[in-house]
Amino acid sequence: LAPMLLGDTAAHREFLAREPIGAIPASRAPEAILSALSALRADYPSLVERCLSARDRWHWGAFSGGLREALGTAALGTAPGPAEAESDAALQSPRPR
Repeated sequence: LAPMLLGDTAAHREFLAREPIGAIPASRAPEAILSALSALRADYPSLVERCLSARDRWHWGAFSGGLREALGTAALGTAPGPAEAESDAALQSPRPR
């Protein structure tokens, strides 16, 4: 994850409340976007640290098990093929810092 500028949606507001790693501009006006970018820049070192922490929680491996369970094996196939298994293994381990 990286510090991000997000659009004003309920999902983005909820995500940033849980993981304060970005900003939402007050509007789509250029001045509001520049103001939000300035806020990101002012707090950039802290945002980077929070991003490094958050990416341990927000990666495919953290969600794939629950998604497979929720959808059932029929929706995802009964067994992954070799390429999918290799991809799943790579995605389940967090990237090095």
